[in-house]
Amino acid sequence: TWAIDGALMAGDARTSGFESRLSDFGYRHDGLRGSASLSVKRYQQFGRVSAGPMFAVEHLTMPGFTRDTELEPLTFNSSTTLLGPGAALHVHLSDRVAANAEATVSLAVGRSRFSDQDATTTTETFFGLGGSALVGLSLESLFGTRAQLNFNARATYAGAIENDIGDSLDSGGLFFGVGIGYQIGARQ
Repeated sequence: TWAIDGALMAGDARTSGFESRLSDFGYRHDGLRGSASLSVKRYQQFGRVSAGPMFAVEHLTMPGFTRDTELEPLTFNSSTTLLGPGAALHVHLSDRVAANAEATVSLAVGRSRFSDQDATTTTETFFGLGGSALVGLSLESLFGTRAQLNFNARATYAGAIENDIGDSLDSGGLFFGVGIGYQIGARQ
């Protein structure tokens, strides 16, 4: 059985050295941390348990930082995209409810954008490693179809973005959200 899942999540994380350095220079947080993901899974069924490989793409948006000046404000924004393989576990608790767990190891592609008081913008791209772990519950067979509604908690880490003195902006955190999924092939 194949499955496709998508999710939108929001959350928070500890403050990294990079963020502390921005705060030391008078920057303030603007916005929330968010996560959007899409994964494709190939399950093999073992009774009430299904397990198999997966491939996931997760996009993380981090809070922006702003510092007021006499001209234009200084702004720093970043996002990180994780791409990589993993493993998925799906355990049927009843005919319509299942527990899920996933783990991935990923390539992290971080992007940063800095605008100065003269409205000059600098963008950079960074590469690193990341990963995530997810647990959740699924309500299956929505409206008599193969669609499912997922309630998830995901811990994600990606340390791809660095400043010039080696502080890492630890993208990720603990996210909570909902998603939808669809099964293709034989029913689990």
